[in-house]
Amino acid sequence: MRLRPSMQSRCTEKRSIGTVPALQGSRQARPCPQQLLIINESSVSDMKIDKRALLGKGVFVERMTSISALMEMAKALRPVRTLYPLERFGAANDGGYLLPADLQGVGVCFSPGVGDLADFEKDILQRAGISSHLADGSVSSPPKSLNAKSFLRKYLGSHDSETHITLDSWMKSSEDLTAQADFLLQMDIEGSEYVSILATPDAQLKRFRIILLEIHDVEAWGSPAFFRIVKAFFEKILQHFVVVHNHPNNACGVVDLGGFVAPRVFELTFHRRDRVRPSGYASVFPHPLDRGNLTSTEDLVLPRNWWGPGRARQSAKVRLELQFLQQVSGVIHVGANAGQERDLYDRLGLPVLWVEAIPQLARRLRASLAGYPLQETIECLLADEDGKQYLFNVANNNGASSSIYEFALHKDVWPEVEFVGKMSLRSRTFQALVAERGLDMSRYEALVLDTQGSELLVMKGFGPLLDSMKFIWVEAADFEAYAGGCQLGQVSEYLSQRGFREDVRVEIARHPDGGRYFDVLFVRR
Repeated sequence: MRLRPSMQSRCTEKRSIGTVPALQGSRQARPCPQQLLIINESSVSDMKIDKRALLGKGVFVERMTSISALMEMAKALRPVRTLYPLERFGAANDGGYLLPADLQGVGVCFSPGVGDLADFEKDILQRAGISSHLADGSVSSPPKSLNAKSFLRKYLGSHDSETHITLDSWMKSSEDLTAQADFLLQMDIEGSEYVSILATPDAQLKRFRIILLEIHDVEAWGSPAFFRIVKAFFEKILQHFVVVHNHPNNACGVVDLGGFVAPRVFELTFHRRDRVRPSGYASVFPHPLDRGNLTSTEDLVLPRNWWGPGRARQSAKVRLELQFLQQVSGVIHVGANAGQERDLYDRLGLPVLWVEAIPQLARRLRASLAGYPLQETIECLLADEDGKQYLFNVANNNGASSSIYEFALHKDVWPEVEFVGKMSLRSRTFQALVAERGLDMSRYEALVLDTQGSELLVMKGFGPLLDSMKFIWVEAADFEAYAGGCQLGQVSEYLSQRGFREDVRVEIARHPDGGRYFDVLFVRR
């Protein structure tokens, strides 16, 4: 997204009522008419709504798109890994996009919705020799800094008129259409991407080797009528392309559609199917080359329900989380990372003590918890000994796979995850931390552990304080993911000796030879 000040304010505005977008429009910020109320289907029976009265007041009420349909859409847009690495083109932040390194033989780029920025078009011209056809009805000429191949002062849309043109007509007007080369499409047209793609014949769509799209109006996916358009839009593209990159726009935040969390605006990179052979799903989010569109706020991580376990497994995990968290007074979460669960904890009104070893992540999390008065962050490496020096490995997936141990079979499951740095950290036991800070342990009855192989050391460092926990949630593998790290069998044996039993386990990943990663809930007997 190439943001203007008006667009930034539109993205960050908080709304409780979803709006169906005007499908013909420009890149200019559209107003936010609050005319559509979308209700979660499960809650309709508990509400007495006079639809006729609301219609007379300009409000239309409908049941929301089902969660299962939204989850299926997210599943279809999960990025895949291919042999082509991703490269960044354009600006360092807003105006930069990730493309697969498959540009040799690409003739030109069609780029509608340019506005007054052309960092991407300049970069692909300089580095890959790809010139651009531009179209935008909101400006009278292309940016002077770019030597564009052509410029058309029209908006892209579903029909041809004095102000609009279809992608099909635009391509046919170019002499490049007769060439044998493939094309590149970069489209950021503020919601008109849906009808523009749907109006494009498949034969023309397949002329593009790579397609970059910014997807808007995700809030409106809650409307079943609009979601049918969205579904047809993606089905048309996915016939011929695969998703190789998905990155939320951090200027626009996320929206919760009845429990389905989604970025309000996000960027997709598609690669034509005949050019690639997927080798599995991507699991590093954000991608190491991703940068936030805005530098003033932390980059958004693609919500886990967009790339994590399959729908059935994830639904079971969500139900499991809600069941045990509703039975505790508070949570100690060790291995905080970016605090992805903070909104869930906040909705349940739980006091939370986050513990994170990486100083930079701990500082970011502390800043992001400014609006969460019940949650606090401690920067500390927890283990079973006080004052032991560790060489801590920092991973490239936003620190999520960082550990005191080296990788073992972890690389077979997630080959794209690498250690990109090391830092010297001194350990503390949790028992010593409580005594030093005077923590009130009566506030916490659940322990969540995600420390990449050191979970057993952390629990031993609790000493007798572990007995005050009602539930312990552990992510662990039944194979050697980290060299010397604990495995699920060792965790189960230790907790059994301490009076806990395994209640539920949910598979989250699998090794090619059969080993598995689990989220496991232990309950005090």
